[in-house]
Amino acid sequence: MRVLLVHNFYQIPGGEDGAVRNELAMLKQNGVDVELFSVNSNSIGGGFAPLVAALKVVYNPLARRALSRKLAELLPDVVHIHNFFPLLSPSILDACRSANVPSVITLHNYRILSPGALLHPAEIAPERNLRQACWWAVPKKVYRNSAAATFAVAA
Repeated sequence: MRVLLVHNFYQIPGGEDGAVRNELAMLKQNGVDVELFSVNSNSIGGGFAPLVAALKVVYNPLARRALSRKLAELLPDVVHIHNFFPLLSPSILDACRSANVPSVITLHNYRILSPGALLHPAEIAPERNLRQACWWAVPKKVYRNSAAATFAVAA
């Protein structure tokens, strides 16, 4: 079996990053043909780079194109996505779908449902349907204690 792990490493390493490294090592030790497709949020840099990165949170065509090339080269049986925030974006799901490669996502946090990545009362309204947009989170500044940053993630 050929597996492609996909991960966006954080600026400050955390548990997700360790889980990806451990999974990669474990799969290799057990004879699985596995590769890692990754980006690192440390590459964002300063100046206007954070603004440009924020615009790509919702859909990053460059990430989709890069993953599409990797899928065509590797021809994996399955793609295991760990984190696509902020640089890869949900666009990578389109790349997998277009290549007809099954994909699975391990949710290490709830960012896909809530900009602050947690599901506790400060971040959600009990009456809110989890399929609804996350604009409610902007005035609560649930991401980096910033309305602007929360807006970018909620989009």
